[in-house]
Amino acid sequence: MIHKRLVCAAAVLFVVAAGGGAQASLLVDEGFSSSVTYTSGTSISGLNGGTGFATGTSGNWALSASGTQPTPTAVAVAGLSLGPDYVTHGDLAVQISFSIASGQNGYVQRQLGVGSTSSEIWTSVLFKVNNGTDANYRATSIEFNSSSPLLAVVHNSNGAAGHGAALVYNAAVIDAGPNRIDDGNNVYLLIQRVTGLGTATTIGQYWALTAGEYTTLKGLGFTPTNLSGNCWQTASATYSGSTLPLLASPPDSLLIRGRGTVTWTEDEIRIGESALDIGLPEPATLALLGVGAGLSVIRHRRRRGDGGNSGQ
Repeated sequence: MIHKRLVCAAAVLFVVAAGGGAQASLLVDEGFSSSVTYTSGTSISGLNGGTGFATGTSGNWALSASGTQPTPTAVAVAGLSLGPDYVTHGDLAVQISFSIASGQNGYVQRQLGVGSTSSEIWTSVLFKVNNGTDANYRATSIEFNSSSPLLAVVHNSNGAAGHGAALVYNAAVIDAGPNRIDDGNNVYLLIQRVTGLGTATTIGQYWALTAGEYTTLKGLGFTPTNLSGNCWQTASATYSGSTLPLLASPPDSLLIRGRGTVTWTEDEIRIGESALDIGLPEPATLALLGVGAGLSVIRHRRRRGDGGNSGQ
């Protein structure tokens, strides 16, 4: 009887967990898979792997630069890893190199093929700085209706060794974290949550996680509170001014921009309406997994206790 009650409790918890996220969804997912589109060592220009992007040429990766600046390069390379706890969706990544003068920009971008009525958007990307001189900024962002949004992940050197992190709006730093993303082999998971889209006040929250911090947070749940209390880097900002519209397609784009002489690698680019959408377990999901594990133990013990007779 006890195990039957637990099964019922698990079923109720499943409904709560699933129902709580029923209105959310993973909108964009680019894991750079060689089994679909990309080939290691070749440019991604003109290619269109992943999901959630526009059909036709507008959904292909495009490389450009402002003015007379040289076009950046974007080449498929071996995929990044945050360790066994982080699930990847492809085996490759993209390595991007810029050589852009101060005040100019280089772009790697493609148009989104999805929109959202949600006022809350989450983005995440695996990121590694390979090398580079001080750059004013480098970023991955969603460009809302061709305006300058709160950039999803920004690395601002500010003249110091390594690369810090900041939230930026219209190329102005709003909030910068004190730590440094190093030039080297360390991989970070960069996350941003933007709320208040479609209103006069937009709030952006930014987090940078090491592999160890990801493992810790996987046990706690990826709530904004847990992220802010357990991350190597965190920043937040409130922007009150012109309204940032809801995510729409067209004309919104995934935009990777850079400045300076720098090379970095990105992988597992995801855009969703919740932390769970982009692969970050929430407490309800973790609780459900815990109940399931508990049921397995109880069932095993009962079978041992009654000699394996499951008919009682």
